[in-house]
Amino acid sequence: MLRTKQEKFLSLEDARKILGVSERSMYRYIHEGRLKAYKIGYWKIKEQDLQQFIKRSSYKPKR
Repeated sequence: MLRTKQEKFLSLEDARKILGVSERSMYRYIHEGRLKAYKIGYWKIKEQDLQQFIKRSSYKPKR
């Protein structure tokens, strides 16, 4: 049986806190296609997609 690693999803709020931006900015990134997100009841973002967003942009998260 082939096993794949389990994807870790972040809530919009968790991803927003990592980036240190407003909720409005998060929605803008999603709707502009800059940040991949999935609507599963609520918006969810794969941790891997968030890391790629950070690498692609000149943005530095406020951790």
